[in-house]
Amino acid sequence: MRDLKHAVGAWVTELPSVLWGLRTTPNRSTDRTPFFMVYGAEAVLPSDLLHNAPRVELFSEAEVEQARQDAVDLLEEEREMALIRLTIYQQDLRRFHAKNVRGRAFQEGDLVLRVHQKRPHKLALAWEGPFIITKVLHNGVYHLYNIAKKEDDPRSWNAELLRRFYT
Repeated sequence: MRDLKHAVGAWVTELPSVLWGLRTTPNRSTDRTPFFMVYGAEAVLPSDLLHNAPRVELFSEAEVEQARQDAVDLLEEEREMALIRLTIYQQDLRRFHAKNVRGRAFQEGDLVLRVHQKRPHKLALAWEGPFIITKVLHNGVYHLYNIAKKEDDPRSWNAELLRRFYT
């Protein structure tokens, strides 16, 4: 319990480390780190300095300026390549989503549950009902009849907010 009380305000001191980790981790969609996308070179990590990584070991002041100029010249090309990789990644995600999404279509008289719009807390039931579909409108929009209250629901509902109720 003592450790938890100490950790309450510690996020302020930990934030720079977390940000450094995020900025030096390669992004899945671009294959580059955010640090590289901004500065045109990968960051020298503290572990590289501590363990004399080849990059640190072979560092030469004379070659740094030429390497920096080369990196600046190639930065725009690297950013364009990252944009292309990002576009391909997003297309793959869209394709995967479109392949795995099933459309929902209901008919008049079907029993459905609807998303509970005003849940009192996150552990409350996510679905309420059942309801009867009374009218099918265009583009997956439906009017519902509340069985419990024995009255029509005043608003219309999108199919994404409904799911079939099985008795």
